[in-house]
Amino acid sequence: MIPGALRNPRADMTYLCISASDSSSQNLLQHFKECIKFIHECRLGGGGCLVHCLAGVSRSTTILVAYLMTVTELGWEGCLAATKAVRSYVSPNFGFQQQLQEYEATLLQEYRAWIRRDYGRNPFRDQEELQGLLAGQEQRRLEQQLGSRDQQGAAGGGVASSQARMCDRNGGRRLRQWLIEQIDSDLYPGLIWENEEKTMFRIPWKHAGKQDYNQEVDASIFKAWAVFKGKFKEGDKAEPATWKTRLRCALNKSPDFEEVTDRSQLDISEPYKVYRIVPEEEQKCKAGIANGSNLTDVVEMDCSSSAIDDLMKEPPCVDEYLGIIKRSPSPPQETCRNPLIPDWWVQQPSPALPLMNGYSSYEQHHSGYSQMVISFYYSGRLVGHITTSCTEGCRISVGQPSSHGEKLYAPEALEHVRFPSVDAIQNDRQKQITRKLFGHLERGVLLHSNKQGIFIKRLCQGRVFWSGNTMVYKDRPNKLDRDEVVKIFDTNLFFRDLQFYNNQGHFPDSRVVLCFGEEFPDAVPLRCKLILVQVEQLCVRQVVEEARKTCSSSPMLPIVDETQHDQVYRIFQDICGTHQRPLFRENQQIAV
Repeated sequence: MIPGALRNPRADMTYLCISASDSSSQNLLQHFKECIKFIHECRLGGGGCLVHCLAGVSRSTTILVAYLMTVTELGWEGCLAATKAVRSYVSPNFGFQQQLQEYEATLLQEYRAWIRRDYGRNPFRDQEELQGLLAGQEQRRLEQQLGSRDQQGAAGGGVASSQARMCDRNGGRRLRQWLIEQIDSDLYPGLIWENEEKTMFRIPWKHAGKQDYNQEVDASIFKAWAVFKGKFKEGDKAEPATWKTRLRCALNKSPDFEEVTDRSQLDISEPYKVYRIVPEEEQKCKAGIANGSNLTDVVEMDCSSSAIDDLMKEPPCVDEYLGIIKRSPSPPQETCRNPLIPDWWVQQPSPALPLMNGYSSYEQHHSGYSQMVISFYYSGRLVGHITTSCTEGCRISVGQPSSHGEKLYAPEALEHVRFPSVDAIQNDRQKQITRKLFGHLERGVLLHSNKQGIFIKRLCQGRVFWSGNTMVYKDRPNKLDRDEVVKIFDTNLFFRDLQFYNNQGHFPDSRVVLCFGEEFPDAVPLRCKLILVQVEQLCVRQVVEEARKTCSSSPMLPIVDETQHDQVYRIFQDICGTHQRPLFRENQQIAV
């Protein structure tokens, strides 16, 4: 999988070259069959096959997972988990994960039948080997989550249990001992014991946006944990937000620690959190109560279950993320709230911002700016989607507004879109936590789409984080402030990026992702996020589909007599002609 022409080919090797960018909007699904065919024939011929990207691992991982799905009976998540057991760092981006999920739901059975029909029975032990990898990975996860529980009932458990607590596989026990040593060392400012009994401790919790933030001091304990776990070494790029996320998740998922929220101080100049070290006897009691629950619930929830109360609800007096979260990419001389952004939900006029030159015909003929394609994902699984049709916009919330008081928060003219039921979630623990999160999303968010872009207004108490082509930070969470109108997608900017796109660059992403209750984007995998909502302008989505076909149909034969601008403009003309396809189906409902 090489983006661009092949360089220095070897005579003793056979190549399949696919031109594809490492962008979440890149369509890899269209290349699955030829890649699967190439890999399978190579293996059947007794050769080895290297699936390789010129840079990165997201594309090659996606192709490998698609192949494994085809030659085994495992789904995309199982094949990806098995791949991670061998290469822990691989992770397809969100768009590629969606394509794998789409492949599983649509073409997979057809391709499996094709492989069996054309090539006969699979002579390799792929299914057995993948299941072995998954079993080993599951065992390691259980050991990490359950601590030394498995050792307690074993004969001679005294010495064995002691060794297990410090073994490298048991992350919880290692964290406890390591953290106590760091507190006693007095090497980290602000990391101190909270009481004389040394059962509680303070950990500094200053955020990077503070004016007096000093990475060497305020992030020192988080960096030390990253170094200890082998996630950072001197010379690597400093990522204090990622360091902090790792230690926070480790604390939240460890049975050894429990946050004492009434002692934490987050609204002072030197903020800190307080954690309690949970005695082992207390842990045994809790473990005994939980014995009847499904172990996979504990494993799959990772850090989300214990951190959910902290993440999903807005603090009553202080915004914990104030300073590092900006509302919009305003120039320095402007205030955070852009006065030019209209609030359609209080009947203010919308200023006209012309599209860039060359797209006037597209804008005049296309009426789909107000329509949005909205997709809902619970714990990484697609659970529903809808195409809106109301020109005024829509409101996404949990229940149908009924009281007169609700009219104060959103006009009746808005289309109402409800979150799909949590019944679509298979894991009971995830279902319980998601239902709890729903309690903080009652008023929801308002969305409005026009030729300028997509705008949002958060009404709910629960926090909402987002990513889109107007976000300020690419490597930190971007939070929506309550009752503020924020432009989360710029249509004009997308067209400009599309105009200058070429096969060597990144195809511009047309989607916005909203994350409810949890920080985003961050180091936590998307499959661990409780609620993700993807929003896309319908007309832009159709442009993307047409542009992909044109730019990817003949990757090895670039068009030389047509400029990139002409090529994109022709796409717009094609889809805006009199034979234009219908934009949506009447009375379309959420499909689950």
